Amino acid sequence: MEPGKKAQGDAQANYSRKNSSGLEDNNSHNETQKWLDSMEYMLESALKNRTSEAPLLVERLIERLRDSGLKVPSIVNTPYINTIPDEKEPPYPGDREIERRI
Repeated sequence: MEPGKKAQGDAQANYSRKNSSGLEDNNSHNETQKWLDSMEYMLESALKNRTSEAPLLVERLIERLRDSGLKVPSIVNTPYINTIPDEKEPPYPGDREIERRI
């Protein structure tokens, strides 16, 4: 699939805003859609070329948004590696069957 092109059947997100009269502001919707399309194209290009740029682009965008004062939630994701081999794991102290039913 070409960058920026949506597969047939993909759902289109509705980013339109209502103005004070309750009507959709088409100019705002069109501008928002242009920005989203541009970002989508940029990320698709980075992913298509299998570069490490995609995570960097997202990180820089989030950093820039935070620097400008926008409250972007923190992304908390730490890799979990179980350091205890299965054979050294202590037996489970509870009754798994009862706990599943609760």
